[in-house]
Amino acid sequence: MAKYPKPAEGTWTQHYPQLGTEPVSYSDCISPEFYEAERKAIFERAWLQVGRVEQLTRNGSYFTRDIAVANTSLIIVRGLDGEVRAFHNICRHRGNKLVWQDYPREEVAGSARQFVCKYHGWKYDLDGKLSYILQEGDTATSYDRVDAVQRQLESEAAITSADMKKGLAGLATIGATAPFIGLFGTVLGIIWSFQGMAASGSGGIASVSAGIAEALVATAVGLLVAIPAVMSYNYFTNVHERFQIEMTNSASDVMAFFLKKQGVSRGAA
Repeated sequence: MAKYPKPAEGTWTQHYPQLGTEPVSYSDCISPEFYEAERKAIFERAWLQVGRVEQLTRNGSYFTRDIAVANTSLIIVRGLDGEVRAFHNICRHRGNKLVWQDYPREEVAGSARQFVCKYHGWKYDLDGKLSYILQEGDTATSYDRVDAVQRQLESEAAITSADMKKGLAGLATIGATAPFIGLFGTVLGIIWSFQGMAASGSGGIASVSAGIAEALVATAVGLLVAIPAVMSYNYFTNVHERFQIEMTNSASDVMAFFLKKQGVSRGAA
């Protein structure tokens, strides 16, 4: 039996003649005025989903979300303290969009230790605090210019160092485990050789030599993989360490150059 039985008239349109059967107007779907009314009455009063916490896999990861119905763009970021925060994606200097890559209208995601405005170089920490203002002496806010530049150099050096270390853990794992995998194959091969000898009832080295030789191939392959992996790991680790030293020295040279050029001393505003 139907949950809602048909009316006595036979059809719902006959039962509700005031509704009519003319085409329904779709003006509310394309009307800017109706959209503005919906935006204020519905979307500005409701919680809006901008993403999932799983998108922020580690400290420093972020993504942006443009919300057309709210006429805004947001930055959702997991700070260095592990807390998830959301901010307007706007630089407080001139109101320009703060975080974007190729096109300002595209949403982006990534990892950072600071957000830097592309227009005038204002910098923000991941907790939303303004940490650096270009030509800050021309404003009413005082910051330690040297410390701000040094923090930015350290931030970029840390990010570059992390990028260079990608893949090193994989090389280390391969170099450490490949010999054991080869040894495991060898042990299995020897076991199978002795099982074959027991099943055939024949003895002697000749009956197991072929199987053992095949089993030793697994050990050779494991060593063939492990040795280049270990050598590559050591090489790239040394390259990374040298690069870190060069970055530290270069950062010191840059700081000394600008201090001399601008005549700025530590603690100057």
